[in-house]
Amino acid sequence: MQATGMSEAHARVICTWSYAPPYDVYSMGPWSLVVERSWTLADETQRACEMLSLVDEAGTLVGYLRLHEQDGRWLVGVGLAPTRCGEGLGAAAVALAVREHQRRAPGATLWLEVRDWNVRAIRCYERAGFEVVERVAREAETGRGVFAVMRRTP
Repeated sequence: MQATGMSEAHARVICTWSYAPPYDVYSMGPWSLVVERSWTLADETQRACEMLSLVDEAGTLVGYLRLHEQDGRWLVGVGLAPTRCGEGLGAAAVALAVREHQRRAPGATLWLEVRDWNVRAIRCYERAGFEVVERVAREAETGRGVFAVMRRTP
């Protein structure tokens, strides 16, 4: 797997991904809704700075990363195509995110939030050196939930 700049075409494909419950909270919805809500995925400038496509050896889109600084913290988000979940790609995706973060902000702590019921993702992040530091209830773009806040120190 490798990370590449994210094109609008890849962003539009990501909007077609539909996850089975309970993971359906990660389904973004149609491109028109993503544009209407001004999400990073739809903004060409933000997408170029913050988003990376993850492609397999055949060049097929299998996931994405979002890496950005917010309120003095570096945050990462990882998404895999629903048809590719459970194949062990999460570890490779998180490793790519960590490497890209180290390239952009050497020595900085890396943070993420994941819904606290998503044990599969939490385990993947823990294997990559993240630890849960707190749980918070909040409203997110995809609905209200309790999130595990995780960090990885260099």
